[in-house]
Amino acid sequence: MKNLITLIFCVLLTNGFGQVWIDSNAKWTFDYFNVAETGTWRWEYTHDTIIQNHQSQVIKATKYRYGGPGTSIINYGNTYTYVSNDSVFYFKDDKFFLLYDFGAQIGDTWTVAIDTIFNSCQDTAVVQVVDTGTIIINGNVYRTITLETISESLYALNGICVEKFGILPTTYENSNFGFLPGYQYCEGGPIIDYDLLTFRCYEDSSFPTYNPTNRDCDTLTSTSELVVRTIRIYPNPSNGSLTIDSPNNKVIHVEIIDLNGRIIVNQAYTDKIDVSQLDNGLYILKIKTIDMTVYRKLIKE
Repeated sequence: MKNLITLIFCVLLTNGFGQVWIDSNAKWTFDYFNVAETGTWRWEYTHDTIIQNHQSQVIKATKYRYGGPGTSIINYGNTYTYVSNDSVFYFKDDKFFLLYDFGAQIGDTWTVAIDTIFNSCQDTAVVQVVDTGTIIINGNVYRTITLETISESLYALNGICVEKFGILPTTYENSNFGFLPGYQYCEGGPIIDYDLLTFRCYEDSSFPTYNPTNRDCDTLTSTSELVVRTIRIYPNPSNGSLTIDSPNNKVIHVEIIDLNGRIIVNQAYTDKIDVSQLDNGLYILKIKTIDMTVYRKLIKE
């Protein structure tokens, strides 16, 4: 009987839940767009350090811009995290905030950020667990918590969060700063032209690449991505019909999205797009080709 119990315990360890947080060489890749540019965000776990007596992971953030005002690589500094039991904490404004608690129950709440700069909305960003569950990725079972920001704060963290790599956004509304709290609109708050992110890839030393997009995870190494710069739209500004010139990649579908995230136009692409009925202003044009999705700024006048 003792041997049987030991065997069951070993099976549970082997087939149980995955690791709570990242392993060495962890890398996240997110595609992004805003009203003026497109590109890729990459977060990389580079080494460990001690912060306020916590063994912490140093995660380097880099932005690769290849659409908009020229191609560039921008270093955005480091993020610091540490793990305690089921919880992941991150460092902001000289203190650690609880980021994820994968042992939390529905209804649990905690503070993920405090706004110390703008002071125009509620200072404290509070999230609530609205659902829990599990997900299987690469054959491993991981716990999930679904978070919803319940404060009228500038900072927010919304969506399904997964052990090992954090938030799993399916659309750009879920996250705009990777696995960390991002921005949300709050009444009377500042208008921030923040990047809108969609998850692309995650990998680390003990976790094979998770790549639901089936796209090249390396930044700016895929020929198809560099083709993005050849796509142009005209006339822009426009008050009638719009043409998309994509010599290297056939356009198959387009969406026009306003700055509140509402889809105004959603159609297959033929030769032109009629924008004459749109209100004057700034929009995001989402262009789907055979191989990729590209975003461009559109001005209707």
